[in-house]
Amino acid sequence: MGTKERVAGGLEKLARMVPGIESYQDKEALRDADKRLRQTFADRLDGAARRLGRIILKIQREGRLEHLDLVGRLERWLQGTADTIRFASYGYSGFFAAVKMDEKNIRRLYEFDVGLADAVDVILDRVGRLEEIDRIKEEHLGELEADISALENQIRERMVLFRADPPQ
Repeated sequence: MGTKERVAGGLEKLARMVPGIESYQDKEALRDADKRLRQTFADRLDGAARRLGRIILKIQREGRLEHLDLVGRLERWLQGTADTIRFASYGYSGFFAAVKMDEKNIRRLYEFDVGLADAVDVILDRVGRLEEIDRIKEEHLGELEADISALENQIRERMVLFRADPPQ
């Protein structure tokens, strides 16, 4: 699949996720689309954190406390990651004013956003599977931990890549 097809496919995925996201063409529309997209990602992660909260209650009711601390830590980590996405400064005017949004940068932005969408989907799927498991094992939680870590790494990469003042 060529670059144009990948970008088009990614944009379609993002457009399905957030109505109005299809316009990445001018800086104002791009800034607004970025904000709405980040809000959608954060809301979805908040939902996953709430689901982990319900898992905590289930674990407590059943008296299976061996993984309670780890599930609680993952819940807080997801909430923090959601806030990082929601309140990140990348995507606001400083980013778009200083970074020339040519076709190459827009393509890179699409690719990062599609990657973030995929990473959020993986986390949601993983939490859904945790809800269905009768006996949560440490390896299940380790997988979720790795997924959250991977998402945070992607967020950091995006922030560094599109920073107006690249590190020396």
